[in-house]
Amino acid sequence: MANLGIADIENFASKIRFALMVIPPVQIMEAAKDQFDQSLTSVTLNAWKTGKNQPSRNKLKLLSTILNIEWTDFYLDFDTFAELVCRTNSISLKKRAIFKKRVNDIRVGSMQLKAFSRYDGAYLERLFNKIQGRYFLYNYSMSNIPRINVALVHINNLHAPFIGVTLQSLRDGQYFHYNGTLFAVRSNIQIILETEYVHHDEVVVIATNNPVDTAREVHFLHGVILSGSEDFISYPSAARVFMEKLPSTCSQERSLEIMAAMETAKLPEQFKKLINNDLTQENGEYVLRAEQLNAAYLEMLKQVSSTMKYDKN
Repeated sequence: MANLGIADIENFASKIRFALMVIPPVQIMEAAKDQFDQSLTSVTLNAWKTGKNQPSRNKLKLLSTILNIEWTDFYLDFDTFAELVCRTNSISLKKRAIFKKRVNDIRVGSMQLKAFSRYDGAYLERLFNKIQGRYFLYNYSMSNIPRINVALVHINNLHAPFIGVTLQSLRDGQYFHYNGTLFAVRSNIQIILETEYVHHDEVVVIATNNPVDTAREVHFLHGVILSGSEDFISYPSAARVFMEKLPSTCSQERSLEIMAAMETAKLPEQFKKLINNDLTQENGEYVLRAEQLNAAYLEMLKQVSSTMKYDKN
């Protein structure tokens, strides 16, 4: 082993990608700082994950310690390495399979979009700092039932060029969990989410406005949601979506409590207007779309939202 270097590690980028699923980048960065008084940035981790750069031996040893493995374990073949990292971090067999499938799919052939290369780390940091946090997401049901759906969205970590997103939707007393990613393209934010449960296989795509270069603090995101699964029959469909940002002091647990107790029929009319799916044929308006909101309307929304009295503790 003494004659081997970092460059001799096979599938190094895939191993890093897998490791960052087992322990999310934000936790690794915090552990490096809090436990070892060292620095590991999201830019550095992403460079390793994409194969654009490789760590020094000291940095690899630091990461390995946080992963509860030896740094020489990176020389194991990918499957053995993955099993070891999962075992030492008590990852369930179900999650192991999910993580390995995601990495293997990328190893076979990953999607490459040139748009990602046009956004540098500083831009992504600005975007993440502006939009991170928890949101209530509102949309009318895309079935024939005139019901407003509410979900809790958490924009929670940056791993360039993507931003991590989770969503919890409460339906018939059961929570459905979604995991996914967010990325920016010009004036839009694109969010792609998939369910965790095997018996409810669904992918949801959401497009909202991109507030990265606005001077105002972000209180709302608005746009269009695409979805299409009900039982075993697929219905391509779309609906307007409105995301209301919660106070930073509102914990995940308290947010879920508020959502469970919410009476959607009593939502402010201004909110309902933004998610109304009714289409007219006036002026050629055949396409479902999200309208631009001016500053005055946003201020009115803030006043309406404050009357909902979210618990800030």
